[in-house]
Amino acid sequence: MVNATLPDDAFHPSILQGHLETWYFDAVFTNFSTAIEFTVIQGIHHGIMLTGLYLYRNGELIHTKRSLSTLSHVQLSQDHPEIHAENTSLVGNTTESDAWAYDLAVSNDGQGVDLHFESTMPAWKTRVRGGWWLALPDLHVTGRLTIDGVQIIVDGQGYHDHNWFSFLTPLLQKGWQFINIAGDRAGITLAKIQTTRLRGTYIIVLNQPHTTPMLLDPSTIQFKVTDWMPSFHRQIPRNFTLQLTTDRVQLAVTLTTEAVHSITFPFTLYWRYHLRILGTLTVDGQTQVIDMVRISELVRFL
Repeated sequence: MVNATLPDDAFHPSILQGHLETWYFDAVFTNFSTAIEFTVIQGIHHGIMLTGLYLYRNGELIHTKRSLSTLSHVQLSQDHPEIHAENTSLVGNTTESDAWAYDLAVSNDGQGVDLHFESTMPAWKTRVRGGWWLALPDLHVTGRLTIDGVQIIVDGQGYHDHNWFSFLTPLLQKGWQFINIAGDRAGITLAKIQTTRLRGTYIIVLNQPHTTPMLLDPSTIQFKVTDWMPSFHRQIPRNFTLQLTTDRVQLAVTLTTEAVHSITFPFTLYWRYHLRILGTLTVDGQTQVIDMVRISELVRFL
């Protein structure tokens, strides 16, 4: 794992192989939340970008819109995070700074977002099978949502990541599960990479303001499913407990599903959770109470 730089969050064109590259943002506010994703699918000669806008009220989907643009109609910077397409604009920092910031606007048929994201913890980047993962684990998010033509001023917490995958990734892993816990003084980002249908490996990162992120030993974690539910003719996790103990860090939380949004993509099943996270996180003897709703995801390749 390394500290991320602005060019890491820019567009990475593929020269010799096809790839999939995603920029994902979410934000949780009082009563409302949103997720926005840009997915570039690039072959050797041609490419497209899919834009997804999702609006939720109390975790339940109230609006979704997916649009498709050919890359010839999209502006993508290779120097810093910047994307422009029809009814869509993402502009991030153009120079390095302790706080990364983004202005993100997407609109469609009286629904949309116009949001400012500003990081509160450093960005990091790590390799995963078939590609890499960049994360900004906590951002302060302000701006407005437009729902049925009505503007709602919002202020909340968000998350951003950027992933680059080879088209071979579904052959190298079976999917992943992602959970992000962000407190005022520290947070934990957890990903379980499903290497086979029955086995997985963990990436666990301790995040703190103005402090280099730190990988934690996966053997220190106890992550258990306490309840299951049916979806897409299979059983998926509903509720969890998560415990982690090291010399510096102690985490004990319950994660209870308030809502799940299931989405299908080609050869992929995707579940977006709204999780109520309750418990405590202690770092270097300083304990903070965790009581929040955050967006999580579960992905399975078919």
